[in-house]
Amino acid sequence: MASFADQQWWCVFHNLKLYAPHEKVQSETETFVVPGLPDEIEMTRSQLQDYLKTKTSYGQVIDVIKESELRSYGIVFTSYYDLEPNYVNHYKKIMGRKCWHVGLPSHSIDRNSREKNSITEQHVSPISQVTGI
Repeated sequence: MASFADQQWWCVFHNLKLYAPHEKVQSETETFVVPGLPDEIEMTRSQLQDYLKTKTSYGQVIDVIKESELRSYGIVFTSYYDLEPNYVNHYKKIMGRKCWHVGLPSHSIDRNSREKNSITEQHVSPISQVTGI
């Protein structure tokens, strides 16, 4: 099984859950820095989804999904290595797991095809060579 995600989002989410810097601020508008990332990312509590601030049933589902990612073979990121090399290296270092960067799925659609959902051989081949699918 492989999961799909965005590299920087995954690292920020992981560190928010791990360090909970948003729980140390006094208001929704006070800024905090998400620790342990390649870049300094400042946020406020008001920028976070509710499930990160309080326990919700949706948050419990997200937690189960994140736990399943830890048991998966690896993760497929919908980004390019060249766009987020610091976060790719950070992910590999902190998680020690395989990851693949396939770019944005919408870039794999053959825009000249009559069928809008068809994907060209040119785009499928590199992905299948990397994943073995």
